[in-house]
Amino acid sequence: MKKNIIKISCLLVVSILLVGCSLFGPAQKEYSKNGISIKLDDNMEYVNQPDYAIALKNENVTIFAKRYTIDGLIAQNINKDSTLKEYSETLKIITGIRSDMKEKDGISYMDYEKEVENKTVYYRVALYKEKDIAFWSVIFAFKNENELNNNFIRWAKTVKFGE
Repeated sequence: MKKNIIKISCLLVVSILLVGCSLFGPAQKEYSKNGISIKLDDNMEYVNQPDYAIALKNENVTIFAKRYTIDGLIAQNINKDSTLKEYSETLKIITGIRSDMKEKDGISYMDYEKEVENKTVYYRVALYKEKDIAFWSVIFAFKNENELNNNFIRWAKTVKFGE
């Protein structure tokens, strides 16, 4: 009887630990480079992409961040008083993205899809304004649309600048 109680107790503890881990998701790590930081799953690796402030990837997602200074956007009528909506319209011209800006949980973003090596890649571009000095586009490229929907907001909320 005592052995059964111990076995049941051990099973209960293991079950609670497994459920707890699945509720909190994978371990997180902060990645930083060139004035931007982001918390992501701890299995990401840095990728060398000279045109981007930071580039990271794992088997499911690639993330690129591009910084556009206000001074560099003046020719597109962007200034320190411009909004994310105005920046999104300029970004459509610069990049050819055809999506309108959306907002969810305080994150402004644009979506698009693209065929890469005969497979659909799902892109979500988070838009940020760094004080009155720059706008940022953080591009999340997912192989799976469900992964995009499950992780985007959680990760996009962790982006910080100047640290």
